Amino acid sequence: MVGLLVIMKRWRQIGDILSGEKSGVKSQIEELDRMIADVQAMPKTPTTESLMESLQANKDFLIELNSAYYANNSLRTKYYLDNKEIISSIENISLDKPMSFSGYCLKKGNFELVTPIKTLTPEQTNTLLAYLLNCEYRSHYDKDLQCISQTIKGEALLTGWMPKSVFKDFLDLAKNDCSIEIELQGIITSLAEMFYSWDENSITDVFFDGYRKAT
Repeated sequence: MVGLLVIMKRWRQIGDILSGEKSGVKSQIEELDRMIADVQAMPKTPTTESLMESLQANKDFLIELNSAYYANNSLRTKYYLDNKEIISSIENISLDKPMSFSGYCLKKGNFELVTPIKTLTPEQTNTLLAYLLNCEYRSHYDKDLQCISQTIKGEALLTGWMPKSVFKDFLDLAKNDCSIEIELQGIITSLAEMFYSWDENSITDVFFDGYRKAT
């Protein structure tokens, strides 16, 4: 039987899966399926049940994103042709659903996904957004936030982005902020590991997606 620590290690390493025809989002979903099956084979405990919920939430979010607009490697072309609504405030991102982060490269006027997608659980999203609301880098998260896509279920997604240099500066600031709590430190560390695992020369911007808060 696969051990719990092995599952947690595989979950952390899922961000290392490279994008490609049979990798990227698809491979992450397949790996999450394998991890879910392994956790289901374990004795039920509060820890395994919590892990199962988080894994399933990650899988559901990736499936919806993949179905909505991550169908191929030129996925942002149609995305930008759709009608868009400027939101300009992260307060409109739902606190009880996942967020995702990914690296893009601007090529000939279009953004192309060039990294795996890093998904935060709803709990992690709540913690991160609470910090961002009063962070000096909030303006960079607010600046380009737009509603330009939706899931296959019709749920509106909010998307924002910033230059990779700005995102790196944000991570450096947060990592050196002694006032943040342990849970948030873990999230920032996870995002930093994601960022530094990417090929810095292949990305120009960091994108983030979240669900639009119900009105």
